[in-house]
Amino acid sequence: FPSHDTIARIYAAEALGKKGGLEALNALSEALQKEKFWGVRVEVAKQLAEIKLDRTFAALVIGLHDKDARVRRSVVEALGKIKTQESYKVLKPLLDNGDASYYVEATAAKVVGSIAAAKLDEKPKEDKVLKLLKSILVEKAGWNEVVRSGAIAGLSEMKTSEAALNVILEYTVAGVPQPLRLSAIRAL
Repeated sequence: FPSHDTIARIYAAEALGKKGGLEALNALSEALQKEKFWGVRVEVAKQLAEIKLDRTFAALVIGLHDKDARVRRSVVEALGKIKTQESYKVLKPLLDNGDASYYVEATAAKVVGSIAAAKLDEKPKEDKVLKLLKSILVEKAGWNEVVRSGAIAGLSEMKTSEAALNVILEYTVAGVPQPLRLSAIRAL
């Protein structure tokens, strides 16, 4: 990665993502751990998701412990593109135990719903994901309803689930905090 220019390092990450292959994966993996500027690490996580190799998953998981919430959020989104049972397993603790950032939790909730909805041989059982997202709706009221809106977004990813639809409908009624109610209405 060029050391002097942030924009150049972002372009380098994009070029490596397009190139693909093990060499690019290794360079991006190292950058996710060593790059100083959070904005470059965000781009690195996005580009890692474009490399379709088994090792990509392990490279991304390390980024879940990044000190910057914006990077962790980008890593969660990237893991959502991989859509595997393993992705679900590493994201679930973010919902069970929380994250320092509401936005990271909200993104994890949405991604978990998208993994459950994907056409995969091995994936989390829909009823388990429904239970998880419903528990967030019950327990995670908080700042501007960010996390619970993420759970609504996760439910909306489960487009063929009548049970998910019914949960969303519960949050469209009068009396639900407005930010959450608007999220539910948009999700419909």
